[in-house]
Amino acid sequence: MYAARRKTGTALLALLLSAVSIGFAADEKPVVESIEPAEVVALTPFELVLSGSGFAEGARVFVQTRENPARYMAYRPASLTPEEIRVSFGLGFNLRLSERSLFVENPDGSRSEPLVLRVLARRPQSEEPEPEPEAETVESGEEVEETAEPAETVAGPTLLELQPAEVVEASKFSLLLIGEGFVEGAEVVVSANTNAGSYRTPEYGEVAFTAEYLGETLLEVSFDRGFYHEPATREVFVRNPDGGESARLLLAVSRIGKRNER
Repeated sequence: MYAARRKTGTALLALLLSAVSIGFAADEKPVVESIEPAEVVALTPFELVLSGSGFAEGARVFVQTRENPARYMAYRPASLTPEEIRVSFGLGFNLRLSERSLFVENPDGSRSEPLVLRVLARRPQSEEPEPEPEAETVESGEEVEETAEPAETVAGPTLLELQPAEVVEASKFSLLLIGEGFVEGAEVVVSANTNAGSYRTPEYGEVAFTAEYLGETLLEVSFDRGFYHEPATREVFVRNPDGGESARLLLAVSRIGKRNER
């Protein structure tokens, strides 16, 4: 009888400890108090540090990749403690989303409240005023040479990324251009056959295509016939109506056979 009571008491104690353990696990929800950095430059590698509490072994960091419908990608930490998670992003992020929601999920499915990581086209310039040049003192009778003011230059847009960066020859496609400083009426200039659509010998030069303006960071242009695979790369840049031009990026054109071999 004593042994039976002892066995029953042990079982009750085990159940009680199990209930306490389950209650503790349910209350142990990850909390992200801050992220560093909170702003990153597009297409630039960086390490993200998440500070908080309740990070369990095996926790993952989820970062938003699409807006509608919302999609997230899971990243395994490079290092993890209950109070800090570090994740390395070797390629950075593009500008498809300028603000990306992120959160931590523990293996038991509990999640932290989301925070926002901002993706910038480039670092904002310092707002500190530039020091004024010191005034020159002129001695009496000293000749001073007048210099002409420099001609004003037109600031061009910034082109950061092409999506896709590679297309198949003779295939219809739409090209998304990601950058900064695009204005309505901007053209997309591509190295292409200026005699396309005729029987004349192909000659390659800069051909301007009308772009759909999606905002100061996005342009889209459609190509109904695509490009021939020779040359295998095409220079692409953006030209604003005021004449300002971006730097060139390369669009790769692969042969159909090579793409099918992959």
